[in-house]
This record gives sequence, structure tokens and C-alpha cells, in this order.
Amino acid sequence: MLDSVSLDQLRSFIAAVDEGSFSAAARKLRRAQSAVSELVSSLEDQIGVMLFDRSGRYPKLTSEGAVLLADARGIVAGVDFMKARAKGIAAGLESELSVVIDVCFPMAAITEAAREFRKRFPARRLSGHFEIPLLFVLG
Repeated sequence: MLDSVSLDQLRSFIAAVDEGSFSAAARKLRRAQSAVSELVSSLEDQIGVMLFDRSGRYPKLTSEGAVLLADARGIVAGVDFMKARAKGIAAGLESELSVVIDVCFPMAAITEAAREFRKRFPARRLSGHFEIPLLFVLG
């Protein structure tokens, strides 16, 4: 049942919700409206849950669909994160940066540097280790 759910189906589902209709989702995804509609319909069949109420002019997300939307977003975000990480690794970027920080270094500067790192390299792990200079210990 769930083994055959595809990323295409999940992306179509998310786009239909975000764009408010299957035709708008199709434009966003650069696909035919019928393809998007069929992907969402087949997703509903596979999981056994109606994601949209289609009785009106525009499809309306059901309460069950709203719950599953958060899961779909998490799955797609996780796959996108994995792809970004793999791309970086393939390009020779390390998957983790480990730094040693002197305890006397200003915390505000460390925090800002960590924020900038996360913004520029979201798929990289940053770990920090604080060290007390030997001068203080022996002094």
C-alpha cells in the first residue's frame, strides 16, 4: 500500500494545497492538470484516505488531508535535504565541520557565525567544543 507512494504524488498533493487547485498546481509543477489530478487521486487510492473534498468548484483539503499534509511536507523536505547533502558530498564538501572555541571568545560572535554557517550550508552539521586555555589552568 504505502510502498508504492511516490515523491511525484506527494509533491503534487502539496502543490495542490499550496496553490489552491489542481490546475494551479499543474502550472507550478509544469505538468498537465490531468496528470496532477491523477497523481493525487492515485495517492488517495493507495493510502485509502480522501485528501480533498471535490464537491465544490475548487478542491478543499479534508481534515484527514490536513493531518497527512504535514507528513508529506516532512517526507519531501527530508528527501530534498538528503539530495542537498549528497550533492555536497559528491562535490567534495565535508558533511560535518567541527570547531574548537576558546571560552574567552565573545559568545555573540560565535552565535552569529553559527547562524551564518547554517544559512549557507543547511545540510552540514556544525559542532563546537569549548576549550579553556592552558594559560588559565596553569596560571
